Amino acid sequence: MAGLCFASWPTEGVEFVGALPDKMNGYDGVFYNYFSIGELCMVVDFLQIDENVAMEIINHRLLRHPNIIRFKEAILTPTHLAIVMKYAPGGELFVRIYNADRFSEDEARYFFQQLISGVNYCHSMQIFHRDLKLENTLLDGGPAPRLKICDFGYSKSSLLHSRPKSRIGTPTYIAPKVLSWRGYDGKMPYIL
Repeated sequence: MAGLCFASWPTEGVEFVGALPDKMNGYDGVFYNYFSIGELCMVVDFLQIDENVAMEIINHRLLRHPNIIRFKEAILTPTHLAIVMKYAPGGELFVRIYNADRFSEDEARYFFQQLISGVNYCHSMQIFHRDLKLENTLLDGGPAPRLKICDFGYSKSSLLHSRPKSRIGTPTYIAPKVLSWRGYDGKMPYIL
């Protein structure tokens, strides 16, 4: 693990959290390695920098909001890309709902208001997530957990990029407008 941490990152105190399936690739055996460094989380993968990874880094680093996981830095070595962000010890909202079986109306409203606040902020910054789902919402682990939107790998900025045209996202969550193959307003598929 010492080889993964360099520059401003200490090698001591680095704890392997686990290897989780890469959801973007449909659980095809590709895993991301997650490490916690105090209150930070480092996602390490054998990765080439392509347009989507570059967009993720550019777009995510522009966002500073209580309901968006904090991007800290990206570290590139000859063999790895590490994206360092705030650690969310509460895990995915999906797991919390699954374990609870159902939420009360008050609890659902509590999380939904935070989700809408984060999405509204992204849209005010002209950044569109394009893969918003329960698995891309984390919890900070506090007694009244704060929801954090994460995984900006499919995000697009209307200031830096053309209007969204591609069918991007998790198929079971994709909005009908996205499936139509026409260009679409990145804000519209998320308006309820």
